[in-house]
Amino acid sequence: TGVFAAICSRHDFVLGLMDMQTTGEKIEYPLRILNQVKETYDTNICIVYDVSCKLGKAIKVSDLKEAPLTIGAFHIYGHEASCQAQYHPKVISNLGLIDGEGCERFWSFMSPFVIPTRYMAEFNRHLFLNLLVNHYHEQKFKALGN
Repeated sequence: TGVFAAICSRHDFVLGLMDMQTTGEKIEYPLRILNQVKETYDTNICIVYDVSCKLGKAIKVSDLKEAPLTIGAFHIYGHEASCQAQYHPKVISNLGLIDGEGCERFWSFMSPFVIPTRYMAEFNRHLFLNLLVNHYHEQKFKALGN
């Protein structure tokens, strides 16, 4: 029904994509993709998620419980003040100037391809998404020096 992504917040590179099998963002999707990311990058990561306040409860029992959690700068203002005080990216140490909205930039890039990929066979959709991600990365590499 959709795609769930993990993006490097510092460089906006795609770290992982996965198919969503049911409608809506279920807590299982970030947990599964975090396990994929953890296999490559270990637990030395910071997790930026639109509802990190809820995700934090789910990862308290995992080996990611020490990973800092934050909410993207755009989404943080939809949360209660207590949540903003705890999860705002500017109050988390060692994050620098990231805004945590790399996924939103990636979705903006991907939006013209939603309808064409909707009715593709799974293999063709995965192939097409892989080509799009490679093109997205090429654009990011070219912009690194600017």
